[in-house]
Amino acid sequence: MIYKISQRNKTVNCEVELPMSKSISNRLIILYNLYKHKYVIDQIADSNDSIRLNNLIKSQEKKLDVEDSGASLRFLISYFSVQVGRTVIIDGNERIRKRPILELVNALLDIGADIKFLKRYGYAPVQIIGKKLIGNEITIDLSKTSQYVSSLIMIAPKLENGLSISLKNNHYSKSYILMTLKLMTKFGLRYKWDSDKIIIRKQKIVPHDIVVEKDWSASSFWMLICSLAIDSEILLKNLTYSELQGDSIVFRIAEHFGVKMIKKGNDILMKKIKNFNELNSLDIKDFPDIFLPISILIQEHNLKTKVNGTETQKFKESDRVLSFQIGYKNIKQKKLISTFYDHRVAMSFAALAIVDDFVLIENPDVVKKSYVNFWKDLKKADFKIMKLTHQDFLSQN
Repeated sequence: MIYKISQRNKTVNCEVELPMSKSISNRLIILYNLYKHKYVIDQIADSNDSIRLNNLIKSQEKKLDVEDSGASLRFLISYFSVQVGRTVIIDGNERIRKRPILELVNALLDIGADIKFLKRYGYAPVQIIGKKLIGNEITIDLSKTSQYVSSLIMIAPKLENGLSISLKNNHYSKSYILMTLKLMTKFGLRYKWDSDKIIIRKQKIVPHDIVVEKDWSASSFWMLICSLAIDSEILLKNLTYSELQGDSIVFRIAEHFGVKMIKKGNDILMKKIKNFNELNSLDIKDFPDIFLPISILIQEHNLKTKVNGTETQKFKESDRVLSFQIGYKNIKQKKLISTFYDHRVAMSFAALAIVDDFVLIENPDVVKKSYVNFWKDLKKADFKIMKLTHQDFLSQN
């Protein structure tokens, strides 16, 4: 399927309600199941990614398919390592089989886990036989993803000796580790983070229901639209400033990209501003998911802002630095945009219909991974979406 997207007015005035934070939802699903808290999935998740994770963790099947979810893969590896007597095989699609898990698996093996790579060393699929793990001191390289540590932190209070995790490499996204720790603190976790070492003793965790925040990373797509429109006001309903999400940095940096964000009770109002002071540089290490909207804004406004901290972008759903370079070149030539099955590629480049005549997006359903209603919300902003088959597209070109 291909979407041909246009927006003739080049102005936007609308209200939208962003999805729940997928990152928070995924952690809650793991924690609620690890520490035996009953919950209703509709109250904590609305993305395909989180709903699939919930289905997998409840499944009694031996073979579990995470499809395209790196977080599900890494979180479930630790989760099933401590499910005594349970044997599972975790696999996914072609892209998942290229996403690294070696450092996480080695850390778990060091504390006694039973995990085997079934095909390519260091990648899915893996077989896990759950057992009682004692815990100990481990060192883990985080040059590829911080999800390794979040995965380990969530099981640490169950381990007889707890877990002392030494963090190697400073490219990791500290904000996502803090998200995990702050969530667990709400459930009683006590921990110590001294320099590059996190220490968690064996302890009782008592989860309870919490309200899942709206997804601040999704606000970056609306910041992009708001900034590029001729004139715009966008009200983001029920979006409050977050102590958990690193992506809430959008609230503080938006004015350097042409958008004023104003608190309106429980909502955030975005307004375009024509004169703004650009940043000399921006380190996105702690909020990597806004890389694509920021990169597009820098190009479209001809800014000199240098983006640092992009080392982990190659390990996302796609290599996002490469996806940006290819996508931006193609969009200016009115060529079809491959999403590389990456939800953030689809949403970021779709926004460019606000400045270009039209945008062609391949595999648009990938947005359901994190933002199920993205295309519906885009229509609220007067974007027009025409569905094309590949045959239709070829006949028109």
